[in-house]
Amino acid sequence: MSNLKQYLQYVRNTNGGATKDHFIDDYDPIGETLWKQLKYHLYVSEDTNGRIYLTDAGNSELDMEDV
Repeated sequence: MSNLKQYLQYVRNTNGGATKDHFIDDYDPIGETLWKQLKYHLYVSEDTNGRIYLTDAGNSELDMEDV
């Protein structure tokens, strides 16, 4: 299981209702580091209003079966 899946699930569960700051605050004190990892892997992005969402890569990673 990807160690980032629970954080990807958080983003999916917000359904576009959270911002990067919400994410970082909710996972304080490691929120900033987690966000950078998700961005590095191109799993998440922000819309023009600052709302966060999963990219196609993020959705694929989250939906991938664990082996």
